[in-house]
Amino acid sequence: MRISTRVGTALAVAGLVAFGALAAQTALAASGPPPADPVAHALGLDNAALQAKVSAAQLERSSNYQIALATCLRAAGFTTLPDVSHPTATGPAGPPNDPIVGFARSLSAADRLRFGQAIQGPGGCDAHAKVTTESALLQASDAYDATETDMYSHLAADPRVKAAASAWQRCIGGGFASPADIASYLASERSALVSGVAGKAAIDAQAATLQAKDLACQQQFVDPVYQPLLQQARSAFVAAHGKVISDLKTALSAG
Repeated sequence: MRISTRVGTALAVAGLVAFGALAAQTALAASGPPPADPVAHALGLDNAALQAKVSAAQLERSSNYQIALATCLRAAGFTTLPDVSHPTATGPAGPPNDPIVGFARSLSAADRLRFGQAIQGPGGCDAHAKVTTESALLQASDAYDATETDMYSHLAADPRVKAAASAWQRCIGGGFASPADIASYLASERSALVSGVAGKAAIDAQAATLQAKDLACQQQFVDPVYQPLLQQARSAFVAAHGKVISDLKTALSAG
């Protein structure tokens, strides 16, 4: 869920977001608290509380999904399926240590095919588990996310935002199109490093330099343009999508 506003950074859809937690923390310290978010105000919650509620609901959905899926599969004849009562924060295509995935890998080719059909076939266990574990809060937050994505897409297409992105690129130099490129570059440098304390220290120093320059470029060229436009867009979002916000507020109060 993307309800939490981007603090001291900008242009998420355009790809211009601060890279690293340190940059965001430094930006907040330098510029002071961000303006009150119109959406969070309309919901009656601050961003941290809102995110915590949604995250808890997502974890509960994941755990309940696993249990409902396993119960359905046992009823379909897979009685030796292991216990899945511990939350894994995953859905049907879970990580390798997901007990349901591990069980599927232990089956013969023929039984694995039958297992897959029991999960994904018409009226299968996946659809059953999703229906029985979906909460009103997650339905409301999914609807909110879909609507908010459109808002950020329109914001990224604004010529003023595009100009700010171009100004950031000229400021940062090095051929970086966005902070994501900086992060990718540093990750590549670290993965190429075989060993040596000196080499790691050099990369860490380069990362600190790029991080500081990224922050300075954003504060000079991006924030003065993007932050007011973001506030305007989110205020207009509240006015235009009252039902989506009202549904989410109701679900949050009941959750």
